[in-house]
Amino acid sequence: MRISRKAHLIPFWETLSHMGRPSSVSFPPELFEQGWALLLSGINNTLAIHSNPQWVWPYWVEQQLNPSSPSFIPTGVNIMTVNLSHRNWTSLGLAGSKKEIMVDPVGMLTLKPYSWSVFPYVKSEGKIHVPPRMDGSVEQELLDGVLPGVRTHYRTGSGLQWSSEIYVYADQGEELVALRNQLVNSSSEIKTFSFGLSIRPYNPLTLGPLNKLKYKNRLWRANREPGLLLLSEPDFVHVSNRDRGDPIFYKHGLSGEPERYSLSGIVAGISEYQITLRPNESRELICLGTLGKIDLHPNSKFQYIDARSVRLAYSGTRELWKSQSLEGLEMDIPQDDLSRAFQAVRNRFPVFDDGEYFTPGTFVYHQTWIRDSVYMMSACDKMNWPQRVAGKFELIFKNQLPNGFFRSQTGEWDSNGQVLWALASHCRYFGKGGEYTHLLPKLIKGVRWIMQQTEKSRTTRGLHAGLLPAGFSAEHFGPNDHYFWDNFWSLAGIRDFMELAKDSNWKLPEWIEEYYEGYCSDVWAALDHAYEKEAGLGLPCSPYRRMDSAAIGNLVAVDHLELFGPNEDWVGKTVQFLWETNCRQGLFFQQIIHTGLNVYLSIQLARVMMLRGDQRFRQILHSILKHATPTWTWPEAIHPRTLGGCMGDGDHGWAAAEFLSLVRDMYVKDLRESLHLGWGLDPVWFSSRKSMGLSNAVTRHGTVSYRLNPREDVWELEYNIVWHQAKRVPVYFHLPFSLSKRRPQASLSELPNQNLLTLEADQGCICLGPFNQITSSLNLVGAL
Repeated sequence: MRISRKAHLIPFWETLSHMGRPSSVSFPPELFEQGWALLLSGINNTLAIHSNPQWVWPYWVEQQLNPSSPSFIPTGVNIMTVNLSHRNWTSLGLAGSKKEIMVDPVGMLTLKPYSWSVFPYVKSEGKIHVPPRMDGSVEQELLDGVLPGVRTHYRTGSGLQWSSEIYVYADQGEELVALRNQLVNSSSEIKTFSFGLSIRPYNPLTLGPLNKLKYKNRLWRANREPGLLLLSEPDFVHVSNRDRGDPIFYKHGLSGEPERYSLSGIVAGISEYQITLRPNESRELICLGTLGKIDLHPNSKFQYIDARSVRLAYSGTRELWKSQSLEGLEMDIPQDDLSRAFQAVRNRFPVFDDGEYFTPGTFVYHQTWIRDSVYMMSACDKMNWPQRVAGKFELIFKNQLPNGFFRSQTGEWDSNGQVLWALASHCRYFGKGGEYTHLLPKLIKGVRWIMQQTEKSRTTRGLHAGLLPAGFSAEHFGPNDHYFWDNFWSLAGIRDFMELAKDSNWKLPEWIEEYYEGYCSDVWAALDHAYEKEAGLGLPCSPYRRMDSAAIGNLVAVDHLELFGPNEDWVGKTVQFLWETNCRQGLFFQQIIHTGLNVYLSIQLARVMMLRGDQRFRQILHSILKHATPTWTWPEAIHPRTLGGCMGDGDHGWAAAEFLSLVRDMYVKDLRESLHLGWGLDPVWFSSRKSMGLSNAVTRHGTVSYRLNPREDVWELEYNIVWHQAKRVPVYFHLPFSLSKRRPQASLSELPNQNLLTLEADQGCICLGPFNQITSSLNLVGAL
């Protein structure tokens, strides 16, 4: 650098490796692939978009490059054009399949990551209505509001009603994507117009190079693979490249070309239908995206596909969706938007299930992370979907390294504790400890790996004595450091593993319990020092950091892990610090890396607030609903100005999982030594005088069902608990209203021991006992 007269660059290079604490891994190498994809696609985006401004580009580009739009982001010295303003889509797919599709906010369909897309358009009365440029004229929803398909409505302003439906279904072993377009003339005049489908060389994030595009016999082949099957022959077909311009603007007086090749990857095609509709007349046009291969030879099994067969398949698919929505946990939520959101997220959640593993996304994150998977496993357990979780451990343990490390990403050290915690949690919920006895040697190796890592630092004079090595951790905390997050997961994992071993009669080496006690002492010492260093302002994310937004990671020690109670001094101070310094628009704003409103981190804050009786958690829940897309999705981070996605996957599985878990925990919360009903019920719900409750809710102690019904001037609580084992724990019902002087009464003396029914008015709850009988009811009298 000195020879090239670039000596001013040397300090930047030298300091880069010292931004964090010294570590054996400077940066997780597994993330380099994502980095290269971001870099190369960003440069491709810039060159393709800026040199072809006449083309119709995806919605995010049309907004982000429009200087009149609030989404405008100047390119300037940034050579990459990246979606930082509207990183949103709705993921659709079949449970257990590794193939998912994405539908962007204006109805553009993408069949796989980094690939091409297709969208419909209309030419009417001298105007071309293309979805990416119809800002404010497009509305989107799920089918029936909660089913896993997307309906997009387009307003043309000419009496022509136009909508498209997209969903995935299985037919004769093949996975197909239906794109059904409905056109209705709602005017009193005859309408003549063109309806088109355009295959585009891009997707919701990047250029999706189309080097060869060919149409023949109702089938579009993209890059030599079957892509789009039209169920009716179009009137006009044309393929164009960057030299000849966007085919959407091609004049019909010329003959169309059905095939084109280009090294640049900028090729697009159109299929257009000339349509005339009388008043109140409608027409449906259907095409199918192919997730598998379709070979249209005379004996092909796909020759049977026509509009009628697609409609019949749709009826069967809807019935399947509805039957699946009744599996597992059922909840009756009297708040309409929350109820719709819960049902919608619950119905669509299997899209993140790829069979062997969960993926936190269907585009950028279409791979497995142990950390995200653990949150998604926990959500499935709470939804009473044990079958979705059980098979996931096989791959995790298969990939365990010989030294005991459950490697998700090199340089991230939270995974061993998370695997131990997730397996113990799953077994506790469903009593399956005996089914995993064969994994005991691997579990012990996982604990030994944690011990070996912490012993390396136990003799150090640094503040991290006895802690795990510095690492990149959960990636949204900053550079390498000795994060409490990693150590909290490890402690909880070892603790819960030891309890699982005791319940399952597994014989453990004596060193594990002794090591655990010493590890606790080391972590508590580092924690106390960090808290004192901050003068009680809160607990920073590591003993070397000051208070900042990364402190959000510490709250996992309270909920989910229960290493600390919610009323610990550091917990309250940390919650208040984060609320005052990091909350925007009612959500947690992560200032590190994500630099956006983050839903799953907001829920982590809300969880602890709920346990503390801090009613501000309801503000967070309200904001989560408010910031959801019309199809009830959330990106990993939300731009505070555009309210679109600005980071990560545009439909984030971790966020969806935590939303499901939070809503369930509002109704029934199982702690290690107690069971709580109604902890998060909203007092407003009682004013509506609507019934509420849940059934078939599995917990670590037993399966719970209860229902609250209004009865004149009282509420009747009917509850049923089937205990998992002989041990009973206290059961509390939390009162969302102030008690009157009249004592709650058990009906018909169904409680065999009245001493078990006690009022704890100061704590705002009724203790229902630990009791032996499993069914009872009582009347609650209160003033809202």
